Amino acid sequence: YERYQEAKKSGSEARWRDLKADLQKDLAHEELSESDMDWLTGALEDSNAKWLVEFALRHSPPLFAEPLFDPLIQAAVYERNPSFNRVFVEPCIRSAGWQRTAQALLRYVRDGTDFEKAGAVNALYWTSAYGSPSPLEDQVPDPAESEGESPTATIDRLHRVLLEEFVRNPDVDVRRSIVTWLRDASHYPPDLRELAQEARRIALSHPDEYIHARAEITWGDKEKVQFPALPHRSPPTDE
Repeated sequence: YERYQEAKKSGSEARWRDLKADLQKDLAHEELSESDMDWLTGALEDSNAKWLVEFALRHSPPLFAEPLFDPLIQAAVYERNPSFNRVFVEPCIRSAGWQRTAQALLRYVRDGTDFEKAGAVNALYWTSAYGSPSPLEDQVPDPAESEGESPTATIDRLHRVLLEEFVRNPDVDVRRSIVTWLRDASHYPPDLRELAQEARRIALSHPDEYIHARAEITWGDKEKVQFPALPHRSPPTDE
């Protein structure tokens, strides 16, 4: 970590190159010890040290990240920048596959605080981008079923859970995160179409600029290409 901080401070390409080479050498042959796991897990909860973990995993074999799956999922959920969360999702997909990663994030949508729900939805983009296979490198063949679900069933559940959460939960950050996942009612199964119509009504009449603009793209002006960037969430509070 000290070497990482020195390389970051100096901007020296040589220091970055040497650090990368040493990490690749060490991580190619060694398994994580209990003390390694304790340090890395703690680092993923630190706003500065987590970037060393990201750097190390980016230059390690895919399966090296598997023991850190849960801490990485949490880091992705708690990352407030909706673009930077990708770097914590990617090692999970590389080591465990997109389906297991999506299922873990859906548990946060189901059971988490509003801050966690919004963060999990933001991270879900990288696991199954709007119902398509993950755009990230997935080096683990998905089993026929994971947690009793086929991949198609996981995607169907994802869209069901997000639709229900959007209508049920008035939190603005949760709705901002979910609104881009909403689809026309005809794209949902019959039992969800009435709920989809309610989601449409909420989104199009919402006072929040971002939610309203994204709703107009989905149900209004299909040619509209400019819209506000997803705002960063406020820091988490005790709920």
